[in-house]
Amino acid sequence: MSSLGQRIRLFVLRCALAKVTRNLAPSRIPRTGDAAKNVDCYSAEIRGLDGAYFDVQIDKVFKRGLRGRSWSDGNGYRKKVTLKNQDIRKIEFSATHFLGTATFNYSSPLRFLIKEYLGFPKISIAYDKVQQWWFNSRTPRRTNRIKLLNKLIGFRLEIDGTEYGYPMDNNGLGIFEVLTKIHGDRFYRHPSFVATKAEYELILESLVDSGDVSVVNHNFRATGKALSTIARYEQENRRHREQMQHNSWIKWLTLALVIVGCIQGYAVLSNG
Repeated sequence: MSSLGQRIRLFVLRCALAKVTRNLAPSRIPRTGDAAKNVDCYSAEIRGLDGAYFDVQIDKVFKRGLRGRSWSDGNGYRKKVTLKNQDIRKIEFSATHFLGTATFNYSSPLRFLIKEYLGFPKISIAYDKVQQWWFNSRTPRRTNRIKLLNKLIGFRLEIDGTEYGYPMDNNGLGIFEVLTKIHGDRFYRHPSFVATKAEYELILESLVDSGDVSVVNHNFRATGKALSTIARYEQENRRHREQMQHNSWIKWLTLALVIVGCIQGYAVLSNG
């Protein structure tokens, strides 16, 4: 790399590290609860790539170089070190922005500067909130035995073999795995998650009691009986639709006969 290119790269790196050191992360960063909502800080590490290996967490940027703490096996970043500008020409950059409960990782100082000054983290969090609101408004909060049983049958068929047909170990799915496969990871942030999880557990217990689902070590797996249960439900449902259709025809036929009778009665009275 040319001397000019090295100077530009060093300048970009120092600008990125300077931004990090203006708001350094504390030793303990809350990641859950109300305390995490107010978090807005950075951390950065650089690792040497030109022979003399070093791994340093940056604390301060000054004119002639950097100050930080180097990694000590088993003790974390503790040993204070100073690196001159010429020592950091060939390094691996890593920075993290802790914003609220979200974490944004960077491996390029230029990309870090561009995204941070354009407000990418805040935009990303706002977009995620909109997506979560949309997910919450469209995700059904309740299910029933047949819908869940159908899902469990599908999961078993999916897990029981690979695309080549070789059997795989299938001990079933835990309640969290079932919820994740049905609704996705966002469901854990749904306001009705706790209540919905409790309802799913009750339905699964009911399916276990009826023999449609087996449970081993809190993992649920559809049994062969589940297929006959689904077949019987579909047959009963088809009969119900046919009965409703039959009743509808009778209703319309009765209405037609009433109309015809009224017309005939009106004709008789008019002739009389």
